[in-house]
Amino acid sequence: MNTARYIAVPASSGDFSRLGRIEAAGDAQFPPGRFPGEPGSDNVPLSELEKALSDGLLWIAVEERAVEENAEAPWTADGEELRDSHNSRISSGADRALGFAVCIRRADHLHLRQIVVDPPSQRRGIGKLLLERIFSEAQELGCAAVTLTTFADIPWNAPYYRLRGFLTVEESDLTSALRKDLEEERAAGMFRRIAMIRPTGMSSFFIP
Repeated sequence: MNTARYIAVPASSGDFSRLGRIEAAGDAQFPPGRFPGEPGSDNVPLSELEKALSDGLLWIAVEERAVEENAEAPWTADGEELRDSHNSRISSGADRALGFAVCIRRADHLHLRQIVVDPPSQRRGIGKLLLERIFSEAQELGCAAVTLTTFADIPWNAPYYRLRGFLTVEESDLTSALRKDLEEERAAGMFRRIAMIRPTGMSSFFIP
């Protein structure tokens, strides 16, 4: 039985190489033809990772093994903020990340650009951990919702997000940004894509 404890912490630039490998490994799990090109060819660009890092919107999941006393309170796989952490440790090093999530701030909401868990570390609650970290950040920022685009028919895509509180955005209700996202994805050869939203309850989310 795996008894390791996982937490979500802000990433650093030293994690970028590892994140690229995780993303490529995640892409390789999809059925053939669902992504254009080889696995990893459509990774989140370095410029976007750097921007998200600067904005405080890039997180990684790590095994709890080392912590600095004054580090930002991390999040556990139970979805709880780990405040009493001065005696615990968060793992460090270039290969510490077991998964990651990167977001973009858009007007009154956060958009989930990418979330991936390294295949050997899946089914341990790490995806849920990262999603709850994002949702908490959205609430702290006063955002009305978290949005994303995903495959409608892949079990660990739209069906999974529905279990985590996301709802499908109908084509007629798409924001201009979400419509552009889907158009670009479809133009690149990615089909059966949909947009989803999870309101935070902080304020009303108006879809023009």
